[in-house]
Amino acid sequence: MPNIDTVATALMELYAFRGAPWTWPVWKARTNIQHGLFPYNDYQLPPGWTRRDAVDVATFFLAYNQLKSYAEKLDFNSSRSNLEYPGRMTWITFIARNWNRWGVHELVLYRLKLSRIHPMVLVNQMGYDDVPWPDPKPYLPAVVDPIGKLLFGSPDFEVAVKGVGAPVRKLIRAIIQWSCGAICNRFSPRDVEDAAVLAVFDLSRGTLTKRKIASAIKAVAMFKKCTVAFKLGKEARRAEEMCGELYRIIERLPGTLIRQRPSAKFRDVQEVQPVTPKARTIQKIVPLPVKMVPVKMVQRIQTPVVKGVQESVTMYHHYRKADAVGASFEFRDFQRFAGSVTHLLLPQRPQRKNAPVTENCKIIDVLNEIGDIRAP
Repeated sequence: MPNIDTVATALMELYAFRGAPWTWPVWKARTNIQHGLFPYNDYQLPPGWTRRDAVDVATFFLAYNQLKSYAEKLDFNSSRSNLEYPGRMTWITFIARNWNRWGVHELVLYRLKLSRIHPMVLVNQMGYDDVPWPDPKPYLPAVVDPIGKLLFGSPDFEVAVKGVGAPVRKLIRAIIQWSCGAICNRFSPRDVEDAAVLAVFDLSRGTLTKRKIASAIKAVAMFKKCTVAFKLGKEARRAEEMCGELYRIIERLPGTLIRQRPSAKFRDVQEVQPVTPKARTIQKIVPLPVKMVPVKMVQRIQTPVVKGVQESVTMYHHYRKADAVGASFEFRDFQRFAGSVTHLLLPQRPQRKNAPVTENCKIIDVLNEIGDIRAP
């Protein structure tokens, strides 16, 4: 499988065709590089580059594209200690750091799933017991052009195919093979199983911490996911045994050990402060600067929402007893739900300075219910 160096080389070869793809609108929108790789003004340079970096990369591009034979280019590009052209490492580092941010890998996997040639789909269809990864090369001709049109835009891609042909398709093939290789390296059942065994074994050594528990839950969940994806019988039974062992360990822990951090929406909310006006005692809330909701709307939704939050707490405890492995992930989902509910219940900020707050809206009950959640 090609690495990111191969993708960087393919992009460099395609640049000889009128600065492609950095002059194509779809690719410019994806990378947010609007003025090409080597603009005239320094403030228009790609993120993280200086003028010295741009000169080094341009010099390396020129020297590479002047070579005629493929053997010469391969030898020139593999000279890692070539101090005469520092632009090589600058270019490879730039592509490696920004590749995930540009979202190319996700787009390629999306198109492979639509075409039913995703690596995991192929493994499940073939039904191999030893999980050999299929070679993606026989399937590439069916998806090269569709992925090229998604990445670069249909008009520009068709013009490039008519103009140069081989370099642009070579780039697409390198991108597809790199994405398939990333999947194969990430989801190796044997490596995932070793990581799960080691994580569970670490729980019995030394001091038991929240980080160890979280790592073990994540590792066992990944191993179980791999066994389901690859339809592995023996490995699936071992994954179930690990889940049982992990459940027995977590069951003996005090509930405060796996308590999660509060939602980000509540980190800046001050504590509830009692205020005593002339007529009666009212509890005042200092909310976050969120969009205010009319008081009538708050009064109309407060009763069913508070009831729904209480029911969600009960359902969460019931789920935790049924499946301890996925409890921490479900808890984070519940916290996000509770945060969105509570921000709707925040009372309207008084318009007049020092005006008393007369809307309580049972927000204190909701905050207490969310703040007092513990594992059973």
